[in-house]
Amino acid sequence: MIAKDNSGGHNYDNCVDSACFYVVKRNGMLSHLDAGVTQDDAIRASKDVNGYVVIENLNGLEVRLQSVVYLRNILTDEISINDTVAITFDWRRNSQKEPVLDVQGAPVMEGHTPHQHPKKKFYKTTHTINASIERQVP
Repeated sequence: MIAKDNSGGHNYDNCVDSACFYVVKRNGMLSHLDAGVTQDDAIRASKDVNGYVVIENLNGLEVRLQSVVYLRNILTDEISINDTVAITFDWRRNSQKEPVLDVQGAPVMEGHTPHQHPKKKFYKTTHTINASIERQVP
């Protein structure tokens, strides 16, 4: 919300305010941001932003990890013979929550009749993606 101006438009100055808000309000976040540029460091900072949720509930984790790998490569002048790096991480299986199933494979229902609906959650799985580290020229 801070990133928008009073008319609802995008305001870059407010984006900085929004980022600083998280750093100030989240306990230990600054030390987590300064800890390093490993996947674990990126996940810890992401949890700071998303409210210390389980990894399946982190938003945009794959993009965050790709960005950290790319920036680490550029800022530390890592030399690589490839234009991509494989990243393996645990995260949610799908972008939408899936029904929880009982031992017989039937959906677990929640709520009260007539408003019952299937209980849903994210399921954790291991992903491997290729992140581009090819330097971009403006």
